Amino acid sequence: TKSVLQPAMSPLWQRVVSMMAVIVVAQSLFLLNKKYVFIRENTMLYISLFVFTTMVNPCVATAFNLGLPLTLILLAATYVLFSLFRQSHNRGGVFLVMAMLSATSLWQPSVLLYVPVFLLGVMQMGLYGMRSILAAAIGVAAPLWVAYALSGNVLTVFHLPDFSSMAEQWVAGFSVARLLHTVFIVALGTTFGIINAWTIMSYSNRRRSYNGFLNLLAVATLLIMAVDFANTDKYIILINALTAIQAAHFFTIRKFAKDYVVIIALIVVDVALSVATVINIL
Repeated sequence: TKSVLQPAMSPLWQRVVSMMAVIVVAQSLFLLNKKYVFIRENTMLYISLFVFTTMVNPCVATAFNLGLPLTLILLAATYVLFSLFRQSHNRGGVFLVMAMLSATSLWQPSVLLYVPVFLLGVMQMGLYGMRSILAAAIGVAAPLWVAYALSGNVLTVFHLPDFSSMAEQWVAGFSVARLLHTVFIVALGTTFGIINAWTIMSYSNRRRSYNGFLNLLAVATLLIMAVDFANTDKYIILINALTAIQAAHFFTIRKFAKDYVVIIALIVVDVALSVATVINIL
């Protein structure tokens, strides 16, 4: 996997920085749940699963992955978004969320695809009306306007992906094991999400809104992965985080004897697919 830090750092230091970044993202995920408690029971399972599934993924273990800072920024935007629940006059928060996404899009243009997702999230938090939409529009425009003012042409800093070569990039990096690894994580999160849905619907309105947005974020990320299919590695870390949350819901809602057997089985499959991917890469 090509790293954003190449050739500035040696492969060893890239791995060290990558591991530190995973820990930072895991801590951010922990703080998000600690503040807003969208998982009903106290558990560290989602943190453990996220760290494990991310650390064993070759696209993270072998080099620094762009998905790490991207996931961190999206979690930060989610943190601000959740603070808006029933804060009908907090237009500044709406502006901040959108400005974060817009500023990030100057580095990763695909982040703009998350703008309508977070706008729906704003509505899920109970902020409706033209003032919220106006605050969101100004939040999106402000970083782009600043970039234009500094560069004279926003297109000099805002680079759209090259869709014409995307298929060639995907074919060049394709491996069956890598595809199966991604499908496994996606299938796992989808299965847990469907099973958990009915129970989560019975939660409080606040907790239901938070989890509803996380589900929306997961679905949107899968759709964005389908569009930006040559760069799926960039989104798999966020998918790992959202899958880990669904797993935590599943194992805290449905407590059963020997649940550790299921967890170990999932870990074994994930490790096997990771090893197969590495062998294919080598």
